[in-house]
Amino acid sequence: MKLKWLAIAFLGSLSAQTHATVIFSDSNTHLINSSIFEDVRLENGSDLHITQGGAIITPATQTAIYSSSGGASTITLTGNASVIGGIDYQAWSNEEDAVIANDNTQILGQGERASGHGQGAVSGARRVEVADNARLIGADNATNGGNGIDNTSSGAQIASIQGGEVIGGEGGQSGGNGIDGWIEVVGLDISGGTIQGGNGINLGGHGVTTFGTISGTISGGTIIGGSGVTGGDAVTSQQGLNLDISGGGLLGGDGGMYGGNAITTRYSHDSGNTNSTISGGYFDAGAGLIDDGWLLHLTGFGHFDITGGLFGYNNSGNGFGIFNNAVVDVYGWDLELNNDLLTGYLLDGSWIETSVTLAYNEFAPQGTLNLINRENFNVPEPGTLLLLMIGVTGMGLIKRNRV
Repeated sequence: MKLKWLAIAFLGSLSAQTHATVIFSDSNTHLINSSIFEDVRLENGSDLHITQGGAIITPATQTAIYSSSGGASTITLTGNASVIGGIDYQAWSNEEDAVIANDNTQILGQGERASGHGQGAVSGARRVEVADNARLIGADNATNGGNGIDNTSSGAQIASIQGGEVIGGEGGQSGGNGIDGWIEVVGLDISGGTIQGGNGINLGGHGVTTFGTISGTISGGTIIGGSGVTGGDAVTSQQGLNLDISGGGLLGGDGGMYGGNAITTRYSHDSGNTNSTISGGYFDAGAGLIDDGWLLHLTGFGHFDITGGLFGYNNSGNGFGIFNNAVVDVYGWDLELNNDLLTGYLLDGSWIETSVTLAYNEFAPQGTLNLINRENFNVPEPGTLLLLMIGVTGMGLIKRNRV
């Protein structure tokens, strides 16, 4: 504990007139509650808590916080704390490394992570939690914008977004991604907030993307692709999705020419564990002058169960593209596919009306759409529902009067 408070006193004496790397290497938790203009290095599992009034600000070419080997490090921001220059964990980070941003905090990437790629707000952390009004924003770049959350190390990444914003930086060619899992698995727990790809001249960034698999839950919040000549996708993966989507919004980015997709996934092999369910939420394709995006663009082996949700809330675009052995099961009543148009009610009572395409062309392998209609599924008329609600309310009032 003594070492910790000595370190705090030392930080209080630093000013913008000097520059040196501050190193914490004692495995303790260190508090920063004032502005410092030095980069910080964490070693041997040392933790950092930046609280109200605290800020780490570095020159545009330098990372603000760098965590190296020797044990797991947790970096927590509360109050109005700021990190200007981003947070970077080493290439082989610990599985317990975490960044937690709450309240009105912000983490801003600056400069370049590599040639032509902007610095991410948080890079390489195994677990990232964002809540309240916290903001993580990747650096703008003349070529490729930085990612809001960037997996630059080996291992799966878990992102828990309950509020705030995670946004990719703007790029002269491509916008940064909101969450980029690189080649690894991304685990999502999204119940609020906004995750958005950055805008790019040619390509908008994706909301959430990886060459691996995306798994977890989406129950709220909004995931949006960035804008460009081609808009970015809200969610896209190369190795499939294991998602349970029960709420929130997935919106393809608008494009100057081509709109982005709400969901894009490609399965490179027949894997029985790439299954996703959609029971709620709303889904829109991005708009484009030449062609809109898709609500679903599924390629290869993989399976979706759809029981609810609003598809084409503002723009249905090209609808469902179910290609190359992908399978989609839709549950509801009065479901029909006529002339490539799917219509009917989903189990949550939502009306669905969207185009369906099952093959790129006559020579390509087809996907499969299964419509599972529930017989004798009666939905009360609006007047009946109103009378029922009045009756329930009246019973509640009678119970209160008897107390």
